[in-house]
Amino acid sequence: MQLKYYFTPPCTSMRKIGLIILGLFLGVLILEAGLRLAGLSYLTWQDYQNSRALKKEDKGEYRILCLGESTTALGGEDAYPRQLERILNRRLPERRSTVINKGLPGADTSLIISELERYLNSYSPDMVIAMMGINDDDAESYLLLKNRFYRFKALIKSSRVYKLFKVLSARLCSRETFKKMYLERGDSYLELRDYEKAHSMFQEILRMDPGQAAGYIGLGRCYYEQGQHLRSKEAFLKARIRGRAKEDDYVELGWGYYDLEDNITAESMFKHAIELRPEYYHLYVEAAQFYHAIKSYIQAEEMFKKAISLKVDSKDNWPYSAFGWHYLERNMYRQAEEMFRKALDVHPSDLGVYRDWGLLKQAEGKYAQAREYFAKAQPFVEESRAKTFRNYQRLRGMVLKRGIKLVCLQYPLRSLEDLRRMFASEDRVTFVDNEMIFREALKDGSFDDYFTDRFAGDFGHCTAKGNSLLAENVAEVLIKEYFSPDYAYAAKKR
Repeated sequence: MQLKYYFTPPCTSMRKIGLIILGLFLGVLILEAGLRLAGLSYLTWQDYQNSRALKKEDKGEYRILCLGESTTALGGEDAYPRQLERILNRRLPERRSTVINKGLPGADTSLIISELERYLNSYSPDMVIAMMGINDDDAESYLLLKNRFYRFKALIKSSRVYKLFKVLSARLCSRETFKKMYLERGDSYLELRDYEKAHSMFQEILRMDPGQAAGYIGLGRCYYEQGQHLRSKEAFLKARIRGRAKEDDYVELGWGYYDLEDNITAESMFKHAIELRPEYYHLYVEAAQFYHAIKSYIQAEEMFKKAISLKVDSKDNWPYSAFGWHYLERNMYRQAEEMFRKALDVHPSDLGVYRDWGLLKQAEGKYAQAREYFAKAQPFVEESRAKTFRNYQRLRGMVLKRGIKLVCLQYPLRSLEDLRRMFASEDRVTFVDNEMIFREALKDGSFDDYFTDRFAGDFGHCTAKGNSLLAENVAEVLIKEYFSPDYAYAAKKR
């Protein structure tokens, strides 16, 4: 019997494979388009519902929408938008002002602007106040601009199909995945001051697993931000007694007790975290920053040195950078420079270190050297400035075309001229300078009175006192420019 050999010509096989790939690609495109259309329909319906729910029944109400990132979002009742609302209603009782805080922690200007149309439709504001741009100055944005691989990766992650498969895969995973998801959502709601939803997320974690310390810690933070300090302490105590707390949980508890001004218990939490995992250098950095915050500088240095001695990740220069800032804030410039040099040795492409080094030289009064270091970070800075400029232009166009007033704030201790340069035209835009009032305040007070950290180098997130100073200055400008009798008379004449 003669055997017959059947084979498929290579070209035919390749054609079939190509058709299969093409079919899959077209299927993904159709699915992506369908998901986006469904998402658009949902957002349109949501905007309609919001606009109905938020329709102004009181004709005397004046609605202000505040945009920004964590410098706007954080602080709870002490955030500057909340304080601004109280100030305006106290000083102008005949006009009821509602200030809506839509700060998004960690957001860059592109993300803020992407949400703007929805906010305008939902809240129908009379005025938009923006203080944004500081998060455009980050390494990830720079990589996205310069590296094709990162741009492609970002494109994939932004697709609806990717997010759908991520959700579906999460549903097939263990309960731990769900607990992590609820924790992340709870943290997000907490940052946006939606305490009711944050509380429900943390309660859901405890419903699934009563021994999950993170759920109690989340509830403790939620109570703290609402001023319920006794309930906050009770929740933290349950995390320690009932929960299976890990080292990271004890770090969270440490910072929680620090916020409650119980530094003795806070210190014990950081120590317990280190006892659980003594080889983990990040825990020593956390403890060092705690000691720095309570001005126990000897202990802080010991923790930083221990972290550096244990560090094994060759690309992580965080211990050196944090140690450098510890010295810089104590005006120990030589030691700070040594740490920044080591940080750069560990991660030579970290352009943020050049900026930190420039700020160090600026603090020393060595302005020529400061300019040299700032120049080394210039390619990175130019890209971020171009992005900020484009998005401020978009902000101006979207707001003014609706006849809404636009007010732009400069960050504390930053030059107003830098903000003005973000606009091709300043027509119909009001600017608020916060540089001078903060410089004057720092002459009589310490940096820690007004800022909780130095995340931006020359300034950081405001304390309640710092946000109060910011809100008072903004209110003064608004009353002078928009709410004074002179302005009302001029507006009628126009």
